[in-house]
Formats: sequence, C-alpha cells, structure tokens
Amino acid sequence: MKTRRTILALFLFLALLLSACGRRLDDETQALAEACDAVCMGKVLKFEMVPYPEGTDLDLRCVELEDGSRWAMLVKLRLTADFLGNLTPLGPGLGTSSYWYIFVLADADWYNRTMPPHGKPERILFLDIVPGLTHWDSYLGAVDDYLVFAPHSPESVRWRTDDGEGIRFIEALRAYGKAHPRELIPHGAQ
Repeated sequence: MKTRRTILALFLFLALLLSACGRRLDDETQALAEACDAVCMGKVLKFEMVPYPEGTDLDLRCVELEDGSRWAMLVKLRLTADFLGNLTPLGPGLGTSSYWYIFVLADADWYNRTMPPHGKPERILFLDIVPGLTHWDSYLGAVDDYLVFAPHSPESVRWRTDDGEGIRFIEALRAYGKAHPRELIPHGAQ
C-alpha cells in the first residue's frame, strides 16, 4: 500500500514537473513581447486598401499608384487570444464566444503573400500602436474610432500551429501574459 502511494506521488510530481516544461518563451520571443504594445492571436475577417500613413516609421511595403499615392492594407481580425490582457476589458480570458476585433495595418500584399498553412487561419501577432492613426468602425450600434496596430517587425506575425511545438508556444505566451499583464489600451479592440 505504501509503495503504491509513493509511486502515485512520484507520478504526480513528474506530471507537474513535465507540464511546466516548455512554458517559457525563448529569449528572442520574450524580448519581442516586451517591446510590443500587444500580443494576440486572431482570424482575418476582411481587409481593405487605405492610404499609407505618411510620417510614420513603419517597415511596410505599400502599393504606389501612378499619381504618387501610396496604399497599405488594413486588416480586421477577430481576436481569439489576448495574451497580455490589454486589448479588451475581459483581459486574457476572451472565452470562446467573445467577439472582439482589432485593426492591423499590413503590407499591401500581406494576405496574398502569407496564406495559411494547412488551412489554419489564425495568426499570432506582436503589435505596436500606429501613433495618430485610428479607424472608424461600427459594431452592434457602437460607433467609434479604434486604434490601428502594425506588426512590430517582419518576424512578429506567426501562424498558429496545432503541433506540439505550436501548443507549447501558445502556452508559453499565456504564461508570459499572466506573469506580465499590461494596462488596458483604450479603444484597442471593439
């Protein structure tokens, strides 16, 4: 009887120890998360071409027309995870039935250039607020200007994968967000 309890206790200890493995971000990803305004995951709902915000220091390719005007893509995403808990009043616990949206300014060919692998539509995004840029949108009668975000760097848009590595990455982002929560960004998401 005592042997069974010892084996059970050892098994539970190892299960707890192993479940904690892989829940830490690598140094590069942690530095990226610390430098960003928001870290989230979302699905693309729609996109539209908008005038490129002049005077901003964004590393985005744009489309330049014959008249000299420059255009970028504004992508509306439905949030599926808010890792730092600062985009919605719900914090990191969005739940499965929540519908919160954010706007991301992206390369003009972002959607076509980065089609999802294996039909997975969710992207993990490390975002910065684009200073002085908002987007007007209405949803369920609420009309307001919402902040526009841009990827922090070219490496800050990643596909969600459901393999072991992808699941560990998402769990590490959740653990990082719990340990380093941020204040709510007003009008960050609708």
